[in-house]
Amino acid sequence: MDYDELRKILVMALKKMLKAYKSKGRSLIAINYDYRSLIEYMERIAIDLDLIKEGDNESGNEYDNLIFNKENRQKAGKLIWDFILNGIINPKFSVETSMFKFDDYRFEITVDGIEFLETERYFPYDPEGYLKEIKEENPDLDPIVLQYLKESLRSLYMRCYFSSTVMLGVASEKLILLLFEVFGNAIEDDTERELFVKKIEKEFTIKRKYVVFFKEFEKRKDKIPKKERNEFNEIIDSVFTMIRYYRNDAGHPSGKEISKNTAYINMSIFPHYTKIIYSLMEFLEKNTI
Repeated sequence: MDYDELRKILVMALKKMLKAYKSKGRSLIAINYDYRSLIEYMERIAIDLDLIKEGDNESGNEYDNLIFNKENRQKAGKLIWDFILNGIINPKFSVETSMFKFDDYRFEITVDGIEFLETERYFPYDPEGYLKEIKEENPDLDPIVLQYLKESLRSLYMRCYFSSTVMLGVASEKLILLLFEVFGNAIEDDTERELFVKKIEKEFTIKRKYVVFFKEFEKRKDKIPKKERNEFNEIIDSVFTMIRYYRNDAGHPSGKEISKNTAYINMSIFPHYTKIIYSLMEFLEKNTI
């Protein structure tokens, strides 16, 4: 199995553990399990998904009745460590020694981990699920946007918050450039359309281009439905500005920090931001302004 398949199975296994504790009325923040049980949960899910067969027993004598072969166990172990590094699960903490130790190879699911496992949509620590949902909601998602979004996700997953922020900023910029193009094509008057395009092309930075676009949008907003107008003012304008702001901080030697929470929040809101932009572009492609 590849890493994406095993990551999906790992998430499903942890969700099953949460559900089991909920059904018994236990406190979620007190969840702890051993790693062997986690692997067994993963194996059972892999069997249900027809990725392995029950009775294969490829593990050898060392792991008794475990089904995963050595390669899959190693991949699963790497993914578990990734989840530890990202604060989803923790090795069990020993109060007596004030040290982290593998207490009989047990772990606990963190508060952030519970939020992750109970989040049904757009969680950046599940890159496969994140990309699947954003592509399902935006089937025509531009390949360049997707390219930089994937890189941003990989960087976030590896805790490279500066890199993630810059890549997400590039993806956002491409979305806005697409919006400029569709908006310009929707301008009914030929002379005004050509003038708008020239003004956009004349400006070098995305900030200055956006100022040109914003002024033209305000001038023509009465020809755009109220829903799309409100979404532009409340979501597109504010999110674009915020992502550009953080991208500039991360991409220049400003000395400012990009925190995990900042990178996470930006990534979390990006799918809805993308959906709203594509909704506006859909209207503009079908109407003149």
